[in-house]
Amino acid sequence: MTRILEETIDSLRPVDAVRVLDAVDGTLDALRQDALEIGDTPEVRQILRRIDAYKGHLHQQRSSLTATE
Repeated sequence: MTRILEETIDSLRPVDAVRVLDAVDGTLDALRQDALEIGDTPEVRQILRRIDAYKGHLHQQRSSLTATE
């Protein structure tokens, strides 16, 4: 996650933060699908790895937020 997104999430109530994380996760899903449709190249694989890393961080953040609810 970017620092700005992390700061935004930290400033929100947990329920609102989870909504934002879900929206970002959906956007990353769409970007991942778009990248897959481009074809299998080293560059696309690198982009997919980065998207997956971002999604992993989002899921960790979401889990920590939902654990505190």
